[in-house]
Amino acid sequence: MMAIDFQLGSYFTASIDVLDNRRNGPHSDPQAITCATAQTPGNRFAYAAEHGHITIVDPSTTETFFESSPGFQATSMTCSADGVYLDISFNPIAESESGGEEHGRRYRWSDGSLVGERNSFSGPLAASKSSDSIAVSMWGDLQSDVAIGTWRDRSFQIQVGPKDVLPDLAHIEWSLRGDFIVLAGGNDWYWLDIRDSQTLEPVTQIIEVGEYQAEYSTLPPSASFSADGKTLLNAGVDGSVQYRRPDTGEILDSTQARPAMITAFAAHPTESATLVAYADGVVLLADQQAK
Repeated sequence: MMAIDFQLGSYFTASIDVLDNRRNGPHSDPQAITCATAQTPGNRFAYAAEHGHITIVDPSTTETFFESSPGFQATSMTCSADGVYLDISFNPIAESESGGEEHGRRYRWSDGSLVGERNSFSGPLAASKSSDSIAVSMWGDLQSDVAIGTWRDRSFQIQVGPKDVLPDLAHIEWSLRGDFIVLAGGNDWYWLDIRDSQTLEPVTQIIEVGEYQAEYSTLPPSASFSADGKTLLNAGVDGSVQYRRPDTGEILDSTQARPAMITAFAAHPTESATLVAYADGVVLLADQQAK
């Protein structure tokens, strides 16, 4: 385990552990980390490598307590509000090559056992922080569609939507209070206000909160809310982490840990830890201490 010390902007004093630089499996190349999430309540992170290797780690001890290789590329992860389940979307192309049909699955955090597998989502997804609902998207022709549903008896059932929202939808983030969903597509970030609707109708009047392209031509699909919900953190293609006001998109601060593209990013809502993963397979873990 290698440690790196650096100052992470004005929001964090970070002591970083390099958790992984995965070169396992049938490929000798470093595997990019495709997605990550934090468990809450709880104190664990999960992340997935490019060729399907899934790892769950305890950030307080950096102990890896679960590893799995389903053989498909995971594209998005989220944690259920009760901290019991880990929901994962898989790349449908990679999965079809392996003979599978299901594009998303539910696992139990404690032992990695599969507890749900009948569903229709394969793109970005995000779980509500206050209920058992999950916002999901689709790949292919339906990649702009968003729906809200729940798991029932190993099957994911859509309750609201799907609704055509945003072309090239790449990321979904559910607010800590549960009153809105943040959507990323192309270079743009939008809010979907769901406080007064069970039909996703407010999506017809999406509130644009920033075209976040002043410094970068593209934004990788990686973002997370800070522990207090007052800051939206997103990753730049140059390896920087940006801190924004979630209501306006204003950049409050920006910092860079290492000059490599960030492919997955998860700030733990309750624990003082942030996981940052890169295209070259390196996974960093920061102690998050607000200054």
